[in-house]
Amino acid sequence: MGDISDTLAPLSVASERAKQKSKEELVAEIFRLHKLIESTQYQTKTAYWEYVIETQDITFSEYAYKLVGLEPYSIKLTNEIFDELIHPDDRDMFVAMRNKLASEGIPDGFEYRLLVNGKTKHIKLTSVLEKNENGVGIRVMGATQDITDLKYNEGRLRKINLFAQDLMTLHSEQDLIWYVVKQVVSELDLEDCVIYLLDKNTNELVQSATYGLKSGGDRVINNKLRIKVGEGITGHVAMTKTPLIIDDITKDDRYIADIPGMGSEICVPIIHEGQLFGVIDSEHSEINYFTENDQNLLNTIATLLAAKLGQWDNLEKIKTSEAQYREAQRIAHFGSWDWDLKNNIIKLSNETYLIMGLIPQEKAIDFKQFRKCLHPDDVEALTTTVEQMTHIHNDFDANFRIVRPDGEIRHIQSTGEAFFDDNNSAFRMSGSMLDITKIKIAEDALMRHKENLEMLVEERTASMKSARDEAEQANKAKSEFLSQMSHELRTPLNAILGFGQLLKLDSDLLNEIQQDNVEEILSAGSHLLELINDILDLTKIETRKLKISISKIHIDEIIPQCLTLIAAPANERHLNITTNIKNTGHVIMSDGTRFRQVMLNLLSNAVKYNRDYGDITLDYKIMDENHLRIYVTDTGMGLSENEIANLYTPFERFNKTINVEGTGIGLVITKTLVELMGGTMGVESIVGKGCSFWVEFLRSDPASMT
Repeated sequence: MGDISDTLAPLSVASERAKQKSKEELVAEIFRLHKLIESTQYQTKTAYWEYVIETQDITFSEYAYKLVGLEPYSIKLTNEIFDELIHPDDRDMFVAMRNKLASEGIPDGFEYRLLVNGKTKHIKLTSVLEKNENGVGIRVMGATQDITDLKYNEGRLRKINLFAQDLMTLHSEQDLIWYVVKQVVSELDLEDCVIYLLDKNTNELVQSATYGLKSGGDRVINNKLRIKVGEGITGHVAMTKTPLIIDDITKDDRYIADIPGMGSEICVPIIHEGQLFGVIDSEHSEINYFTENDQNLLNTIATLLAAKLGQWDNLEKIKTSEAQYREAQRIAHFGSWDWDLKNNIIKLSNETYLIMGLIPQEKAIDFKQFRKCLHPDDVEALTTTVEQMTHIHNDFDANFRIVRPDGEIRHIQSTGEAFFDDNNSAFRMSGSMLDITKIKIAEDALMRHKENLEMLVEERTASMKSARDEAEQANKAKSEFLSQMSHELRTPLNAILGFGQLLKLDSDLLNEIQQDNVEEILSAGSHLLELINDILDLTKIETRKLKISISKIHIDEIIPQCLTLIAAPANERHLNITTNIKNTGHVIMSDGTRFRQVMLNLLSNAVKYNRDYGDITLDYKIMDENHLRIYVTDTGMGLSENEIANLYTPFERFNKTINVEGTGIGLVITKTLVELMGGTMGVESIVGKGCSFWVEFLRSDPASMT
């Protein structure tokens, strides 16, 4: 970027050219130059100004307004406005410079800071001082350039340089990645940043270090995610190993929502020598926030990070390999051999001697001595394998048995290769010897166990099938028995109730004790009839014989009918009934008969389990455009959490301390009926204050009622 004299140079050239042009040409030239200067301002983030020293009058170009966060020419910019925006730490320096403006002008490269809408902007001034014939300054033409981005990038580069130096002091993977997010990324103006490391075992990216919105404290990650390579934006970058900037994540189907309210995302892979270690991912609430500079910066961080991780990974592989080799030798009894075919001498390692049950010795053996150690049944096969190897260049790979001096048989796996001279004759063989006796024993045991397990599975499967069939038959027999007995009990029960009602009609002929006995007969009979009806309903449900017919039901018609049926017992207990379900016009999808049964059961329970002089309230709530919920609330003893958990267990009754008749299956039937009609049922309760049972059904348009 040049100084103000370079920027204004085209104007002086244009002035000379103007002398040779017509008026129309001059107007066109001036307009073109105006557009050029206007465009240059925004491209270079530079505002032009003219300051008359004597009057202290200052004139600004259009970009000056944007620089201070104002609409162009919305007000007249003055020195006072700029003075108010100068950073407090730079104000004295700026005033001192302006006091010397008439005599010295603005020093080259003069910089200061502005505070605009809470954000700091770095400003650089350049100018040309115009003086009169006495050498006194009369006017200053200058440029004010926003160099915030330049300063910001300089700071980023310094941070990257420090990071490169600090890498030498970090000695663990966790220290490294948390250092990156806390000491590097945290100072780069990013709202959020997550380092994912690759889990090679599961091929997943695991959130391993965070800065910003995902951080839950010191090295704590809220809602830690695991993302398969290839899934989402992060997984895509890991799979392609290519950086990616998403300007608007709401328009990208690959985005996996992790933090609410995000607008854009940048993601770069952590790669060293083609090996993927993870990715660095950052999101921002603004759309189109990230730039190519941000990508280059995160790429640099990822490259430095990957180099260190790669270095540790290589060291770890070397250490692991060496340790595994040493452990394998110790545990696997791994030996080696070398056979000089010309002289028929076989040299064995110490471990090979131990495998064969021999004492290690420096003296070599020949093949004849080795054959004596072989199991008689394996000698011929092993000899044939050796001959094939030396004649047709086959690799040596054989399994055989040896017999130790104490008679113990060991299973051996041996591999090797032959070396040939210029005449294509084998002169040497070398290879390894591994004792696989334990493996063979384990394989044999596993095979026997597998056979036993298959037999046990067959037996268990047959037993379970038999038990299932018996249970189904028993359940069917139970349901048929209950259904038959319920029907058989109704006939004599109806006769008992009928005679009881006849006696009640002639109560004037009975004394007081006899009248009480009639009431007991009618009460017990009614209770028994209720029990039989409930059992019949439960039996129909279990045998899937209960028929449900879904249609449009107007709740304003059925609720009053139910209230009428429970009015008498409610009055006996002096209960106050309040209903907000009047003329609502709401229509639900249900079975009319069964819906009435459900509401009667809930209302009856509200009467039974209420306190005298208590309240019953009916209300409804529109849950959404498709669902309506109906509440039946009482002021009884309420239910505990444990009682609610067992509320729908058949024949389980609560509040046994109060003398309330019931079967213990009413709520079970009610809930089942609601669910068969496509609804849901629930309860809310406070112990000592009462219960609020609710049922929820699909809504229907009342205008469509037929």
